[in-house]
Amino acid sequence: MRIPNSIPIITLGLALTACAPGIPGSQVTPDSGLQSTPSVDSTSPPELPTQDVVVFTIPNQEAFSGREGDPRPDWLGWGAGAMDVAPDGSFWIADTAADPQRLLHYSVHGVQLDEISMQGVATSVYDLAAGEGKLWLLDLGADGIQVISLTPGRRQVDVIPVSREFYSHDGIPVANGIFSLTLAADGALMMSGISGLTLLVDASGSVVATPLPGWASLSHVYRLSEASGGGLPVLSVDGRPIPMGDSLSLEAEPFLGFNADGTFPVVLRREVASPDGGDPAVDWLVAYLRPGGTAIGYASLPQRMPWQEYNHELALGPDG
Repeated sequence: MRIPNSIPIITLGLALTACAPGIPGSQVTPDSGLQSTPSVDSTSPPELPTQDVVVFTIPNQEAFSGREGDPRPDWLGWGAGAMDVAPDGSFWIADTAADPQRLLHYSVHGVQLDEISMQGVATSVYDLAAGEGKLWLLDLGADGIQVISLTPGRRQVDVIPVSREFYSHDGIPVANGIFSLTLAADGALMMSGISGLTLLVDASGSVVATPLPGWASLSHVYRLSEASGGGLPVLSVDGRPIPMGDSLSLEAEPFLGFNADGTFPVVLRREVASPDGGDPAVDWLVAYLRPGGTAIGYASLPQRMPWQEYNHELALGPDG
């Protein structure tokens, strides 16, 4: 069986545009095969879209049969393990199947701008955050976790070793105990892991490694905390809990970013009943919320497989 040799970059822009902050409660066309999405408040939510929007496709012309023993082609984006949208709207992609791993840079129109080998720079790029003229890479190495600051134009590299206390459980280091990197509006760098949220680099560029109780952004504080009694995690904004629908639960790393007006998108896990009475299928969607918890709208990829897990492959662009 021939394996498809192009890598599409899909955006939920259509859905999120339809439910953008300036268009309250806009409806999108439902897919007749999708279950209605439960609301995160008392209002009826918009239904889910039926159409993906492909921003661009990375073409790979080298054929590959997929048969064992055949040489694997050097496809760009073959192992796209993480991505982020830079302030200028361009895409950075960590291509983790290549050896050595590499970073791919594309314009919003799909024109390749750069390719950077990670030879001698990083062992395993698990996440990345794209700032103004600088990249931050989360590198999970055999000797420990580190965060790499990379200035692409000059190829300048700075390394910040992450203390084991931030990715240890009961005193034992966890190899993937740091989950993600996120840049705040002022340029500060946050990292999230099994020990919670940490301010790693402040807005002045100093390494501070300070634990934080939640995300502070433009006069709002967003927090994900454990529920009393060991229940599902609770999302709160400015100390006010936001209840989820019965079939919705928060992903472990739910926040994608925060807009200037306080609206924010989060990743949710949804269980969809099986028509034959078997185990429910797991679906993932993005909910766009106001600070008070009102749902503006939802976006989802059609259910092509029982398990869709794409949290680290979602990013919030500079235009929301």
